[in-house]
Amino acid sequence: MKRSKKLVMVLVFLLVAGAGAYVFAKARNGGGVPVTTFVVKQEPMVVKVFATGRVKTLAEETLFAPYPGMVRELAVEAGEQVEEGQRLLLFDTDELARKVREAEARLRLEEANLQKVQAGPREEELDKARIRLEQAELLLTNAKRKLERLESLYEAGATTAENLEAAKQEVANQEYALMIAQKEFEIITGGEQPEVLEAMEAQKREAENSLLALQEQLEQGVVKAPMTGTVLDVLVKPGQMVTQGAGLLVIGDVSELIVEVNIGEGDARELALGQRVEVTGISFAGTYPGTVTKIAPAGRIISGSQPQTVIPVEVSLEGSPSIKPGVSAEVNIITADHPEAIVLPYEAVIDDEDGREWVFVVKDGKVEKRAVILGVGNELYREVLDGVYVGEEVVLNPPADLEDRAEVKVLPQAKGTSR
Repeated sequence: MKRSKKLVMVLVFLLVAGAGAYVFAKARNGGGVPVTTFVVKQEPMVVKVFATGRVKTLAEETLFAPYPGMVRELAVEAGEQVEEGQRLLLFDTDELARKVREAEARLRLEEANLQKVQAGPREEELDKARIRLEQAELLLTNAKRKLERLESLYEAGATTAENLEAAKQEVANQEYALMIAQKEFEIITGGEQPEVLEAMEAQKREAENSLLALQEQLEQGVVKAPMTGTVLDVLVKPGQMVTQGAGLLVIGDVSELIVEVNIGEGDARELALGQRVEVTGISFAGTYPGTVTKIAPAGRIISGSQPQTVIPVEVSLEGSPSIKPGVSAEVNIITADHPEAIVLPYEAVIDDEDGREWVFVVKDGKVEKRAVILGVGNELYREVLDGVYVGEEVVLNPPADLEDRAEVKVLPQAKGTSR
């Protein structure tokens, strides 16, 4: 009996406690779903894309060795100011100079031979050729007369067959000699054959081209500044042997500096030429203004443990900041700057299956589910283009089961949590 009475008392106590807790909770929450909120406000909306890169000169050129050889002299040092056309480096060109002299002598010889042929024969040469032709005709006539006499003697038995054969051979020899004399006379009186002249002209052109190539190499042995600027780097030293194409010096115009950065493909769609940029870095005295002046037309893949696609971008630094080329830099590209934007936090926005965006607006103790159109965003807020207005109160991190027209109780924000 006593045990039953104790059990009843426990049940009564639990009912009273539960009812009290219910009454306390209802009084505290005002009967609605507890939520935290944000009051939609108007403030400047600045959106930036961050990247790191390196400073370099806009006009920069690396000079390369035109051919294998030895560096004889360096006329400049790194950091030195130079003028366009100023001598920077000298190769050992003694052997090239000797080859140039040989090529000049060969060209003079080829020109003399060609001029001699083109000028035609001299009078004394014509006389000599005419005399050789007349002598050949006379010798042939005498040889034929001798053969006729020996043939008569042979028929009479007054000479041997050997003498007759020798006379026949003499006639053949003189006929050949006459043919040679006639050909020489024709060449001298009729001019050189076209194919001979073409061959000699080709030899002269070859000698000219060889000389020009050697003279050009000799000129390249003196390396000159291609622009007015500063020697950024010296890559060789006197006495050093270099291969063709080896780097020698780097020249740049430090009055115009740029920063080269790689922007991730996700952020690249927000970029445009002419956008303002804030540039700073460890070696910078402060923050310098810049402008996006070049966006690569195609992306490239940066290899690594996790390869990624980036878009190369150039930022021109304004003015003439005292920054050294080659140092690291941090850039913030301003992709949007709306001085009077209506903003709300990311936590206030929910998406549906169709990709539409919604917020819950608190009004008279209840929420209204309202579609919104949002614009750009920064690290804290999204810009509101349509759907809510300045001063309206929206729910932050709305519960998944929160429904339109539901009653809510706005909880006070803890100190330090206001935005």
